[in-house]
Amino acid sequence: MQRLFSGFPDGWPGMSILFLRLAAGILLIHDGIADLLGPPRLMPVLCELLAVGAGVLLLAGLWTPVSGTLAAILELWLASSGTGDPRNAFLMAAMAAALTMLGPGAWSVDARLFGRRRIRIPDREGYLPSPRKGYSQASQSSGPIALPSRVVPLEEVGPECSLKQETEFMADQSRNSRIILNPEATASIHDDGLVILHVPSGRIFTSNQTGASVWQCLKQQLPLEAISAEISRDYEIDRATARGDVACFLTELERNGLIERVGEK
Repeated sequence: MQRLFSGFPDGWPGMSILFLRLAAGILLIHDGIADLLGPPRLMPVLCELLAVGAGVLLLAGLWTPVSGTLAAILELWLASSGTGDPRNAFLMAAMAAALTMLGPGAWSVDARLFGRRRIRIPDREGYLPSPRKGYSQASQSSGPIALPSRVVPLEEVGPECSLKQETEFMADQSRNSRIILNPEATASIHDDGLVILHVPSGRIFTSNQTGASVWQCLKQQLPLEAISAEISRDYEIDRATARGDVACFLTELERNGLIERVGEK
């Protein structure tokens, strides 16, 4: 679905598509049911059932390219066969074809199933440290380098990175000497921090400046200890605290398929 549409617009464009979907869907369902309950017509019962089904799918915004194409074909056949009003049939065919090309918009089932998701990696406790300034608003035990303890997909809060996960990552790292970036993850570093796009899934991740510093170290294929040393030096915190927070952050990156660990050959 993402290959067919560049996006699922919201706002006024999305509202316009929603109104178009509602109009087309309601008319298709109304005409189909009226024909089924009315006197026999030249239009086969199967076509009437398909029209009702296409109308239901358009109302929900589900499988829009398929339902829109089906509705357009049915209405064109209806117009060309001389059954019913050709003017109305051509108008319905144009609406269905437009929805096929425009897509269902943000307020649709397709957008929920196939739309691009934004997953934000937030700062802990609302603070954003900067190099050489320490952590004036948080204790070292609460995650002083402001790396995330959880991933937030849309409005749902994901599992927290526990001490057990950090310990497991550090234990695995002792057996796997290299951490490499997933080649299917594209990152951009800017003044506010880091933005990562996971191309296959279309998910977008964001992190702060500290996360950007860790990502730069990962680009150099530095191991966990070397990354922790960099963070400890830049943010003037003890090595153990930096190591734990970096391990937590790397656990989240690995869980979301942004990094991989490779053992010695």
